[in-house]
Amino acid sequence: MVVTSPPYALHFKKEYGNVDKESYGRVFRPFGEQIFRVLKQSGSFVLNIGGSYEPGAPTTVSLSLSCPVDACEEVGFHLAQECFWYNPAKLPSPASG
Repeated sequence: MVVTSPPYALHFKKEYGNVDKESYGRVFRPFGEQIFRVLKQSGSFVLNIGGSYEPGAPTTVSLSLSCPVDACEEVGFHLAQECFWYNPAKLPSPASG
């Protein structure tokens, strides 16, 4: 089993070096390929990608959906399920109020 939570593709640069959303898929793919290479056929890969909002709009960045789909279509993974959990430290809302 491989469990990972790579840095999120946020609008603002963080100290830990998050990647911008335009580069995220290109940067993530080599990691996905190496995980696929070493993972047993009966193994599992758990990917935690948090969402972020588009700047100035009440819409989310679609990477949390497109990145796993790309990993299936381009690398060879199979999507089994999505998991959600309650996190009281939620992302800030994009809507001003």
